[in-house]
Amino acid sequence: MSTKYSKKFKSSVIAKLLPPHTVRVPDMVKETGIPKDTLYTWKSKYRNIQSEAQSAGRQLKQRREVGCSDRDCLPQRS
Repeated sequence: MSTKYSKKFKSSVIAKLLPPHTVRVPDMVKETGIPKDTLYTWKSKYRNIQSEAQSAGRQLKQRREVGCSDRDCLPQRS
């Protein structure tokens, strides 16, 4: 059986797993009753999303530094 968690609840749990709180996963399992594999998956997905967002932000910053507008920097279609 699959349990569905609200986005708000999931976000609050993920926030506790990451700095500055950094609650250990085994402790969060005891607190919430959520399986450890689920918590590790949530944490991993969040880190991947965060990493992609940071990468996109760096690319945008680099484009702006060279004076390239978003349209000018798009690859040209053939």
